[in-house]
Amino acid sequence: MPTHPCSISDAINTCAGELPEGWRVRLDIELHGSGMSIIDPDGNEHDFDSGGESLADDFLYALELAKQKHNKEKS
Repeated sequence: MPTHPCSISDAINTCAGELPEGWRVRLDIELHGSGMSIIDPDGNEHDFDSGGESLADDFLYALELAKQKHNKEKS
């Protein structure tokens, strides 16, 4: 996964501006761990292993996955 030189705030703003209609990115934080998922317009949650260098990378990876899944659904 490529590293994107941006802040978490920039990554969140990018997601907010580019996510397909109805898609969401969710970050869950709990004791000793965290996880990120994307949620489609029907409310289905799609977990993924991000493995990014930073939380900003994880948000941008989630954005790319949402775009890919959205485009597959349109096909």
